[in-house]
Amino acid sequence: AVAGGGRPLGLMLGHGDLFRLTGALPHAELTLAHPRSMVVMAARAAGIEPFDTPYTNVADRIGLEQHSADGHVHGFTGKCCLHPDQLDTVNRCMTPTASELAWARKVTQAQGQGALATLTRKVPGLTAPGVGGAAGTEGMAVVDGMLVGPPHLKAAHRMLALCPPAVLATEAEPRVRGRRVSHALHRPPSPDDVLPNPYEMTATAGMRDLWVQCFYSHDRVVTSAPFAARLGLSGPDAPPLPFMMGLYLACSMSSTHGAIYHLGFRDARQLAPLRVGDTFRQEIQVRSVRNTGDGKRAVVTTHRRMLRVGDDVPVFTLDKLELYRRQPESFGPSSAAAKQRSEEQEMAMAFRDALTRRLEDVPPRAASATSFEEGEVLLHGFARPLGVTANLALSTQLLVTHPIHLDHHRFDLGHGRGVVVSGGLVVSMTLAAAARDLHEVVWEELLAADNLRPVAPTQTVGALSYVLSRRPMEGQEHLEELVVRTLGVTDLTPSEELADTVLPRALFHIEGERPSAYDAFCREHGLQALEGRVVCVATRRLLRLKG
Repeated sequence: AVAGGGRPLGLMLGHGDLFRLTGALPHAELTLAHPRSMVVMAARAAGIEPFDTPYTNVADRIGLEQHSADGHVHGFTGKCCLHPDQLDTVNRCMTPTASELAWARKVTQAQGQGALATLTRKVPGLTAPGVGGAAGTEGMAVVDGMLVGPPHLKAAHRMLALCPPAVLATEAEPRVRGRRVSHALHRPPSPDDVLPNPYEMTATAGMRDLWVQCFYSHDRVVTSAPFAARLGLSGPDAPPLPFMMGLYLACSMSSTHGAIYHLGFRDARQLAPLRVGDTFRQEIQVRSVRNTGDGKRAVVTTHRRMLRVGDDVPVFTLDKLELYRRQPESFGPSSAAAKQRSEEQEMAMAFRDALTRRLEDVPPRAASATSFEEGEVLLHGFARPLGVTANLALSTQLLVTHPIHLDHHRFDLGHGRGVVVSGGLVVSMTLAAAARDLHEVVWEELLAADNLRPVAPTQTVGALSYVLSRRPMEGQEHLEELVVRTLGVTDLTPSEELADTVLPRALFHIEGERPSAYDAFCREHGLQALEGRVVCVATRRLLRLKG
C-alpha cells in the first residue's frame, strides 16, 4: 500500500491465486475474512482506497448483492467487476445507504452546532481551553443514542463525500416529498383520558399454536382440552388461550402512541375464560404520569381493558408502564380509577372462585406436582431463545408496531443483536422458563413485572424463582396458593451454573425498576454469574394443584 512513492490510488484484493495456494474453495468466507480486513487496514493506513475482490459467478446476482454488501460493511470503497451486468449492483451496494447518509448529516449538523463538546464539558478535567468555538466541535456527544466523537465525524465527512450529487427536479419531472404518518398522541394526557384504539382481533387456533410453540407450559389448563372444558374454560375440542397470551393481547394490538420503551406491568388479572374464536378489543385509559428526576422522560401508566366483542364482557385487565418524553405535568390515579380497580378485582376473584368450585368435581388423579415451602429458591433448568423467526411471527400476528422489534434493516447489528424482543414477550419467556417446575397452575395473577434490560431474539432466557409465601386453601387440601417472584436471566441455565452458589434471600427482595440495583447487589455479594444478566423480574400469585 505504501510502495510506489505515493502514486497508487488504491489497493485491490485478488482472490484467485489466494484460493489456488491455500486449496480453499472459491468465495470461502473464512479464508477471505482475514485478507479482506488486512487490505482495508493497509489501504486506509496509507491513505488510499481499498477495492474488494471480484465475484466470479457472473450469473449469480443474489450472491453478488450479498458479497458486495458484505464488502461495504468491511470498509471497501469499490469492487472489481468482471462483467458489465455487475456494475449497477456493485455501485448501488458500495454507495452509502440512505440511513448511513442520514446519520452522517446528523453528526455533521451536531458539529456545526457545537454539540460535540457537550460530554467533554460535563467531565471534570477534560474541558479543553477554548471550548465553544471551533475547538468545541472536537469533543463527544450522543447522536441518535450513539456516542460519537472525532473518529465518527471524519467517517461522516468521508461518507458524505461519497454521496452521489443530487439531481434537481425539473418541470418535466415534478417531485413530491413524502409524509410520514404519525401514530403518536399529540396532546398532553390527562387523568382517565381515553386513548384512541379502533382495533379488533379474533384469536385463531393458529395464533394459539404459535404461542404454545414459543412459550413452554406444563399446566393442564393449557395442554388438555378435556381438563379445561371441565373447568368451564373452553369447549371440548380446543384448550383456552394461555394466561400470558391473554395478557399480551390486552396490551399489544394498539398504536404505540409515542412510547419510547416498555417498562412493565402491574395487576394483570383474568376476569373470564379466553377462548379460541373469540374476538377482542381494547380500551386504553391514562392512569398516571410521573416525570423522571432528570426532567427528560416520563413514566406513563395506562390501564388496559380487553373486552369480548359482541357482548362487551371484560375478560382481562392490566396496567402497563411505558417510558415517554417528558409531559407537561405529573398526576396520580383518580378516585374513579380506584373504584374501577376494586370492581375488576372482585370480578377476578369471582372467576377464581368459579374455577375452584369446578375443581371439586374433577375426577382425582395421581398428582405429580411438587409442593413448595415459603423461602425456597428454585433453580429452573429450562432455558431457550425466542428466535428471530418466532419474534417476527409473534410481533406480526399480535400487531406489535414498534420498529425496534421488527426492522432488522435499521436495528440488526448482526445475528439478531440490536433488535429487541417486546417486553411482554420477555416476561412470557421468563415465566415459561419456570413453567416446568411450577406446573399444575389452574389460576394466576401477575402482580408486577418489570423489564430491566433489552433482550435480543437470539439470546437464551432462563429463570430462578423464590417462594415469597405459601398458604393452603381452606377446605381444599389438593390446592395451594403461592406468591412467587421469578428472575429472568440471559444466557444462563440456573440449574447448572448456579447449583453450587449460595444466594442471599435479599436478592429476591430488591425493590425498584433499575438494572443498576441488581448489578450493584451482585457485585457486593460476589454473584458475578448474575451481574448484567437479570432482564426481568415478575411476581405472581398462583393457585395450583399440589402433590
